[in-house]
Amino acid sequence: CQFSECDTTRVRELEALVLATSPGDGFKAALSDWIDWDAFHRFQCLSWMIETPDDYIHALNNVVLVERTDGKFQFLPYSVDFSFDHDWGPSADLPGGSLLALGCQSDTQCWDDTIAACESLVDAYASANPAAMLDSIQAELEQANMLRDGDNDRYALLREGLERRLTELPAELELNRRLGTYTNVANLLD
Repeated sequence: CQFSECDTTRVRELEALVLATSPGDGFKAALSDWIDWDAFHRFQCLSWMIETPDDYIHALNNVVLVERTDGKFQFLPYSVDFSFDHDWGPSADLPGGSLLALGCQSDTQCWDDTIAACESLVDAYASANPAAMLDSIQAELEQANMLRDGDNDRYALLREGLERRLTELPAELELNRRLGTYTNVANLLD
């Protein structure tokens, strides 16, 4: 349902809990009954991997928040049209600026879990060979005579971006691993 048509009691309770929970170690544990953290880690990693800055993690908008039947909340990807070498704005770094991202980034265990989730997803992404998938889609569209003006140029840019991204991701992940938690988060939240 849409936010204006729902009983917002539980999401308001979640909001109050997030606002009342101090950043730092224990942040993840304090919200573990409310947030599907494994899904949140994957959401944050995928946003970084495919360069989607126009989301809850980075831009604090385009939010799809679902309360599941188990009572936990999960964020779903939205506005992924701004991804993969878009020219709309900045790319998405792994660290985010939303309250949940900032809180997690200040919590040693939560940030370590984010890094581990990203490591697994980067490996799976590389194994999936996204450039070959794109090549296959391009060939099918070409064979079906469904390409429009500009599609070949966009395909070339996307393919180049995929190849570049696959080489950048491990180094970026290692840099974020070495940076550790973001201990200055308390200042950002005040």
